[in-house]
This record gives sequence, C-alpha cells and structure tokens, in this order.
Amino acid sequence: MANYLQHYEYTFKDTNSIKEYNIFSNGRYGYINLENDMYIEGQTGDFKIKEVYENNDYFIGCDFNYETDKIEKRYYIVVDKNKSTMKIFSEEEFKEKFKNISNQEFINIYSFFKKRGTKFASYK
Repeated sequence: MANYLQHYEYTFKDTNSIKEYNIFSNGRYGYINLENDMYIEGQTGDFKIKEVYENNDYFIGCDFNYETDKIEKRYYIVVDKNKSTMKIFSEEEFKEKFKNISNQEFINIYSFFKKRGTKFASYK
C-alpha cells in the first residue's frame, strides 16, 4: 500500500488586515510561524498544531506535550484577529481566559486543512 503525503496551507489576516498568518502542513502536523519576539535564538520559529478552533475573533491551535497524553499538558497558540496579537497559553491559562471554548470544539488539523486550506501537492 502506498503512502501519500499531502501539503496544505491556510492563510488568513486579522480583522483590520494589519498582519497575515500562515499555517502550513509538514508531515502529520500543521505549523504556524511565531512572531519574532516569541522565541529565543536557536529555537524553531514555529508552533506545532494538532487540533484547531477558529471563529471570527480567534484562530487557536493546540499541541500536546510529548511526555504524556494527559489533557492538562495541552498548549495553545491564540491569534486574536481583532487585536492582531499572538500568544501561547498553557492548558490552565487557556481554560481561565477562554472559558466558553471547550476542547470538544477543536478539530484535527488535517480535517481543518481539507475544509479551509489550499492543497499544494501530494507526494508518494
């Protein structure tokens, strides 16, 4: 059985068209480029995304800690489309600030790409 890898991209702008954000696939995951002030030198410049939530106000990507599958070890990157800001939250911080968004509202990154993204290539 052959394995195929599909490459997707999804680009959106904030409400006022000040910044543009690009989410891209690489292997089984999606990634969003971090803003320059969010990482230290030598660190990768993107945030891995396994699950996604999006509405008119926010784009939220979620990743799980590699050491455990416990739900408390989730990390979120939140793009506030109204304020043109990007911030990373721990599970606890996210639940405190975004009480109205539950984990059940997130979908798998590839399901999201198939609905909203642009497919660029398939590799065998």
